[in-house]
Amino acid sequence: MSILRKGIKSLQDQGASFKEINVSQNPEKIRDIVKLSGGRKVPVIVENDKVTVGFNGGG
Repeated sequence: MSILRKGIKSLQDQGASFKEINVSQNPEKIRDIVKLSGGRKVPVIVENDKVTVGFNGGG
């Protein structure tokens, strides 16, 4: 299981509410990722107004 899938599973296990946007399936969303994070790394997690790149701040 990839680190991304593990992270999503962790969020699900915690009961967190989130919206997953797969940029492989929605390449037009890459602009949003760059605008939020300043780069093209994923995942980009936005909680309230805080932007985190990668799980636990890693990327």
